[in-house]
Amino acid sequence: MQNQVFRYRLRFEKKGPSRFLSHKDLMRLMERAGRRAALDLAFTAGFNPHPVISIMPALKLGMEGFSEAAEIDLRSGMDGAEVAEAIGRTLPDGMRATSAALIKAGRRARVASCSYRVFLDAEAHGAALLAGRRGSADLPPCITSVSAGEGFVDFAIDCLKDPVLRLEAALEALFGPGAASGLRIARTRVSFEDEVPA
Repeated sequence: MQNQVFRYRLRFEKKGPSRFLSHKDLMRLMERAGRRAALDLAFTAGFNPHPVISIMPALKLGMEGFSEAAEIDLRSGMDGAEVAEAIGRTLPDGMRATSAALIKAGRRARVASCSYRVFLDAEAHGAALLAGRRGSADLPPCITSVSAGEGFVDFAIDCLKDPVLRLEAALEALFGPGAASGLRIARTRVSFEDEVPA
């Protein structure tokens, strides 16, 4: 009989110096965090077992993440808040575990959308900047939830409509050619198909 697996989706921030951790380094860090937190981790089978942890999609090196997600399999169940607290105590500067929730194990849910914030110069108003660009009807249908305020523009990429659209292409669609260079961008949330829309 196969052992029961309890899968938790851990939400965490990746800011400050931690934004320079590569995806590979982040995976190793989360594995160490799970061990140091003394969680009852589930391991892969084979000659070189390792904890069953998934972090997706990868965050571009140097970009901050406000609500990233790691899925961690445990062999015993526990309260989600306890999972977040235990791992949070082991994370380095710039990283903070904000929550953890028990989700259905088995096939991993697909990424539904990625939300971003583009930070502009203090005097720039995002709405005025977008008004000077093309209209929303000219945007690819996978770019959604475009809004703007003083010093920022928010938007989301619907990954179910277009799973391969690159962030650079979305920025060019919003701001014009070459817009990806020189902008400060943060990913504000990664959402999954099994989550109820906020």
